[in-house]
Amino acid sequence: MLDFTIYTYNLVAGKADPQLPGLFTGLPPRKAARGREHDRLVLHLSFDGSNPLPAETQREFLEKLTALFFNTPGTVTYALKLIVAQLNDRLLARNLRSREGTTAIGLFQALVLHDDSLFIAQSGPIHTFIFTRDGVNHYYETEDGGYGLGTSRIGAVRFYRENLKLGDQVLLSARPPAHWLTAALTGLSRLPLDQQRAVLTGPNPSNLSFLLLQTDRGKGLLPIASLHEVASRPLTAAAVPMVDQTPPPAVPPPPPVFLSGETLETDESQNSTLIGDSGEKVVGLFAGLLASRKKAETAPEVPQSEPEVLPPTDIEASAEVPDLETFISPPINPPTVEPWSPDRGEPDFAAQSVSAEAEVPAVGTSRIKTSRRTRTALVSGLRGWRAFKNRVGSGFSTLLSRIMPGQAEKMPTVAPGVLVFIAIAVPLIIVAVATTVYLQNGRGEQHKALMAQSLAAVTQAQAQSDPVLQRVTYEAALDWVRQAEDFGVTDESRTLKAQISSAIDAMDGISRFELHPALSSDFDRGVRISQIWASPTEDLYLLDTANGRVLRMVFTRPGYEIDPLFSCGPGMVGSLIIGPLVDIVLAPTGNAFDSVVLGVDATGNLLYCSLNAGKTTAVTLPPPDAGWGKIQAITYQNSVLSVLDPGGNAVWRYEGFGLDFSAKPRLFFDNIVPNLAGAIDLAVYLDDLFVLNQDGHMLVCTYSNVEVTPTRCTDPYPYRVSAAGQAPQESVTLNAQFTQIQATQPPEPSLFYLDASGRAVYQFSMSLNFVRRLQPTTDGDNPLPDSAPTALAVTGGRNLVMAYDNRIFIAAMPAP
Repeated sequence: MLDFTIYTYNLVAGKADPQLPGLFTGLPPRKAARGREHDRLVLHLSFDGSNPLPAETQREFLEKLTALFFNTPGTVTYALKLIVAQLNDRLLARNLRSREGTTAIGLFQALVLHDDSLFIAQSGPIHTFIFTRDGVNHYYETEDGGYGLGTSRIGAVRFYRENLKLGDQVLLSARPPAHWLTAALTGLSRLPLDQQRAVLTGPNPSNLSFLLLQTDRGKGLLPIASLHEVASRPLTAAAVPMVDQTPPPAVPPPPPVFLSGETLETDESQNSTLIGDSGEKVVGLFAGLLASRKKAETAPEVPQSEPEVLPPTDIEASAEVPDLETFISPPINPPTVEPWSPDRGEPDFAAQSVSAEAEVPAVGTSRIKTSRRTRTALVSGLRGWRAFKNRVGSGFSTLLSRIMPGQAEKMPTVAPGVLVFIAIAVPLIIVAVATTVYLQNGRGEQHKALMAQSLAAVTQAQAQSDPVLQRVTYEAALDWVRQAEDFGVTDESRTLKAQISSAIDAMDGISRFELHPALSSDFDRGVRISQIWASPTEDLYLLDTANGRVLRMVFTRPGYEIDPLFSCGPGMVGSLIIGPLVDIVLAPTGNAFDSVVLGVDATGNLLYCSLNAGKTTAVTLPPPDAGWGKIQAITYQNSVLSVLDPGGNAVWRYEGFGLDFSAKPRLFFDNIVPNLAGAIDLAVYLDDLFVLNQDGHMLVCTYSNVEVTPTRCTDPYPYRVSAAGQAPQESVTLNAQFTQIQATQPPEPSLFYLDASGRAVYQFSMSLNFVRRLQPTTDGDNPLPDSAPTALAVTGGRNLVMAYDNRIFIAAMPAP
């Protein structure tokens, strides 16, 4: 595994600063999301504008982005897109709140070392140089990189990828000097570190900041060092491999952040003993003391003066004072009287003589003095307790006699314990009632104040003409009403929150709908639905990827029932052995095979599934001349079966007669074949082919049957998204994790994408113009699973069906 040693250089007004603000590194925690277990992250943030963020605020932002990255499953580029979008939103909101002329434009670079691959994300006009054995690669976008983060609703980001080897270097800078030309930097990695610094800084630098990252053998760590600490040597032309140099000593910049949440080892010196841990000893102390005394009929008053001190040698005279060990464990010859109990009245601690037969253990002088002091303290404490009870009883008697004069002799006798309880309980009750009233009134006032602030923000948002400012103000109003609900939820707060949420949804093009369970009971836990097709009669056919079979749900109006007799899956069909199905497609009605659904396995066997099990048949599709690579998906339209084969980098067209696909397939493309290595799904509408890639970008091709006009492809084909009243913006990828695509037919032909991470459905036109985002409600009567959705279908009856592994939900399509 490779270490990624990070050398920092920061020169401000000619003074070296070993710390570089905006640098943050992260290693994967123990419970990282799937796909993030072995990633190492380096974030570099700098600013243009007149109002940059303070260093501590930058660190706080970058720490949160690091946590978001390692908690996001999926591809590296998807996780990077999330953190770029999050940072852009924060900076945009800050710039909108700042006074005119004070902005902070973020120039952002994120590097992820994923095994031996380096993924780079750049936002803004910044530069990355990669030094390998083959030469220098310079990554810099003057147009697509945008101005930086915090300037528009959607933050522009560009991705690059390199395979690193031992000794390769990466150079990052937001503002490189003019002499950093690719030709001038060739061979830089072969110089020692001090000579590399001299080449990069030039003769007389005044303000310059950059990062130089070096791959070394190690354990996958991200150590940080400063180039300022490297000893200077004369610049020579000798080429010394960098891997032979001893790394400079590390300086105290912040180490890589571990997000696993481990705590430090407990310092035993800080441990303390709780009172409860010594409770048994305290009980034993009182038991020994009480058991060693008799209750005298008339006890002489113990004087409160200084207790008698015995001579050191007069041990027998102190026999009446048991030592501490006697308190803890009773003496061998216990007293002839019973120990004290509450039914026998107050214990008397007056001095009593002990019979001569009682055995007194031999103790030292210091132990005797300790015992005497302990006894004296206990006697004083109990005497004070008795005096307190007497004062309380006397006070209550005086109070009652004043309330009912002349009837003092008829006053009922109240036990001292009851009087003490009243004396303690009544103040506590008064305090509790007063506290409750105060908290209720205080919480009510806080609720009203926060609701008033929210209403004022809503009024301000409605008067805004700038859609960006309007959205930010609505979000502030929503935050106020949520804070108000912390002090109590009312009908007014619910209504206001729903009003604000609807306004924000309208600006973002979001339509809400509530999903309901489609079945009275779910499928078995071993079922995982990955594909859904709806027939013209609204029956549903579902691909169970976990078992490679097809399940059928019969529409019973208004609900569904499982068809237990339907059989469509792996096994022997005629003379063919059908393997687990990898994809399915709906068969046209009235076909010669009496088939309702077609399925294909990994070897190219095509299964015609019928409602009559005896009519289910199978054939082998004629393979391409080079054989199959990896069959990923199929689709059917107008007697043409299209097969997506990313392993063979092809989309094959079987132009059949009905469902007869016995002819050899034709390649959908002409001379120029796009890269399909990351393709995961496809859809066909008329002559247009739509291919969805794993990173979310789209490939769109138009098929041509005319030889003089070749098939045209656009890769990537941009999405056109307009939100919050802004002009449409083109983007190759979106802040979503698309896993499935489906094309619907007229009267409203559309492309529907399943967003697994956002748990939503995106609707686009056939030209990839954004229509809306369909988002299920989370506060309805039917709670949704915590897992991500796994399949999607839009039925002919305008119903939306979504699968969450083994659970199926359905909802009516919301109106546009």
